[in-house]
Amino acid sequence: MGNRKVICAGCSGIYLAERTHFYRKKRCCGLDDCYAVIDKKIKHSNYEKQRRKYSNGTHRRGVEPSLRKLIMDRDNNICVLCCEDKDRLQVHHIVPVSKSGSDHESNLITLCSQCHTIVHQKGDERYVEEFKDYTKIWERETAKSG
Repeated sequence: MGNRKVICAGCSGIYLAERTHFYRKKRCCGLDDCYAVIDKKIKHSNYEKQRRKYSNGTHRRGVEPSLRKLIMDRDNNICVLCCEDKDRLQVHHIVPVSKSGSDHESNLITLCSQCHTIVHQKGDERYVEEFKDYTKIWERETAKSG
């Protein structure tokens, strides 16, 4: 076990595992040049990921502030699940953007940070119908008064 050899991510040299350490989740022999090489690789990798997101249209900046305010006002600035008026309210996509969900009012709902976490942990699909019913009622009421 003590003779295991690993490759340094910076210089590609082969070293005994116990003589290396992890730097930015990569094996490194500890030379300053190796740190610089690893930094450059990671920076380039992150840049490439960001470029791909922009080019294929998956880069997201969140819900526009004006739309966020509209949704929170519609929901009376309370969490739709627990009905509490908490400090950390968030706007949640009923159908996730990753599954072709939009930023349309009927796909957005107000949740507190605790309920938002619970919804994501238990799985969005468990709440989709309940949330859609809520927004349909709101749309009907808006259409009657409009």
